[in-house]
Amino acid sequence: MGTFSKFFGLKEEIKPDEAVLVYVKLSDNEFGTGEERMWCYSLEDRLIEEILKQQSGELDGHDFGQGYCIFYLYGKCTEILYNSIIGVLGELKLPPQSYTIKRYGGPGAKEIRLEFN
Repeated sequence: MGTFSKFFGLKEEIKPDEAVLVYVKLSDNEFGTGEERMWCYSLEDRLIEEILKQQSGELDGHDFGQGYCIFYLYGKCTEILYNSIIGVLGELKLPPQSYTIKRYGGPGAKEIRLEFN
């Protein structure tokens, strides 16, 4: 709560960031090949570029493991964030079993899974 709000006894409405998680399937059930990881780093750069250009949120990082590269994107509106990156994802031929999850709130909120194939 900000100083102004504390001083006047006002409560700030805190809305948890919404999320889009992008799961890129790798060729194995672990961390993929070096080439796949480099491709994912390039994808990350393109996603960041689009998010910044459209001011739709932020890319908070990525993880490799269990056969996927996962990108974590957060913003105030899932739909705006998703729409800002879908063009980039649509340009690429993502591997079979790749998908996104649109999450409408913090952890445990409603989620929608969208397959790319």
